[in-house]
Amino acid sequence: MESKEKDKFKEIYTTYDIDDELLGHFEDIGNYEKAGLLYIQMVYEGFVSYIESIWENEAIKAYIDWLNSDGDDVYEGFRYIYNKLKSYSDAKKKKKPLWLWRIEWQWRTLRSLYRKR
Repeated sequence: MESKEKDKFKEIYTTYDIDDELLGHFEDIGNYEKAGLLYIQMVYEGFVSYIESIWENEAIKAYIDWLNSDGDDVYEGFRYIYNKLKSYSDAKKKKKPLWLWRIEWQWRTLRSLYRKR
């Protein structure tokens, strides 16, 4: 491996690297979509592969679980957009009409809020 290529990979990542350079962006995307500033179709087209691969990474899962071990909801926006993209992706594969998927997503969201009470 050339020296330049070797320098691209770190052996140790700081919480700054993980939070601010990686996960924070996905948290923002989730919050922006939830607020209606982004459409799910836009997020899907531009970010689905990144969001899925990062969220499903075992080291990232362990890190987020560690952050939430004291009962916090750290990266809730990231979790939200991951789950919504998975649902949207499944609907696209099944060729489900977008309007039907939206109704089902809203219903699931309302049910989960009701269960938390």
